[in-house]
Amino acid sequence: MLMAISASRAPKTYESYQTGINHLFEYCAELELDPLQVTPADAAHFLTWLAQRGTVQIASAKPYFSGINQFFKDLGLPGPCEGWLFNRAKSGLVNMQEEIEPSPHELPLPATVAKAIYDRACALGATAASAAGNLSLLRALLAVAICFMTMSRPISILLLPTTDLTADPESVSHCVTVTRQHVKTDHGIDRNQPGRFPLSFPRRFAGLATALHNFTAARAAAYPAATHFFELPGERFTENTNFGDALGRMLGTALTTVSLQPPAGRVYTARSLRSGGASAAEMVPLPRSKIEFLGGWAVDSKRLSQHYISRATPPTFAGRFFFDWLILPLADNMALDFPS
Repeated sequence: MLMAISASRAPKTYESYQTGINHLFEYCAELELDPLQVTPADAAHFLTWLAQRGTVQIASAKPYFSGINQFFKDLGLPGPCEGWLFNRAKSGLVNMQEEIEPSPHELPLPATVAKAIYDRACALGATAASAAGNLSLLRALLAVAICFMTMSRPISILLLPTTDLTADPESVSHCVTVTRQHVKTDHGIDRNQPGRFPLSFPRRFAGLATALHNFTAARAAAYPAATHFFELPGERFTENTNFGDALGRMLGTALTTVSLQPPAGRVYTARSLRSGGASAAEMVPLPRSKIEFLGGWAVDSKRLSQHYISRATPPTFAGRFFFDWLILPLADNMALDFPS
């Protein structure tokens, strides 16, 4: 029944059904309860059961409970994981739970680290022979650099079609051009959406353009069937690929290559590239409207200010290298690409 009801749902919703409902069914089996007769009071006890097992962090378990509620509502039944009693129980357990082994604290990637990775990409991709001989490593370095410079989500860059990232080392104003398709959860084909307008970078990034150009030629020779820019032989990216994990592995490779790692007890993740770019741009200082446009955030985005920009980020020459061209006269000639 679970599979039949959830079959029409998106893959991520199906996963929520499976995870949440399977836990609930296991709980009901232990107590010999009919799962379809579960009440909010039973759901509150279910919360305690989850907390005592220690495998679920109640504070971040909303997808579990949403999946359970949706499952019940698809059957025409009221969702048990909501209401006054359930919410009070959840609030209390959030305060009582403690992590046995706290997760490392995620940090924005510093612009100085991003610049070291950028420089290594430019050096490795400087010649066609070097690019062809180091295709996998060059891919990792380039993907990290592009994600940082564009403040993009992993899917926005790793699922770029081969024609949507172009490089012209001789161009003054369109040395590198990125045309993203995948922005937030809207994956349609309408290009007139915030975050989808072409992002064009000037001659300052000619070294990156050369590396991208040589990577493109080497990848085409090794994998002519590739449909996405950063695919390598044997790979096939789809919307269901875990791009956060994929970019995280590339970031780990890039960090090892430049011999730089986060401080003890801290971690750099795929999300660190987006937050690092936004934080570095804020310290240039770049107008917030340009940061929103570059990263595909909504105008006056509260999420950008609350969850991505770190006020602890210091201004650096590396940050200015990546972003100060947007407040220099050259940017005034690129009104079609960036807002004034």
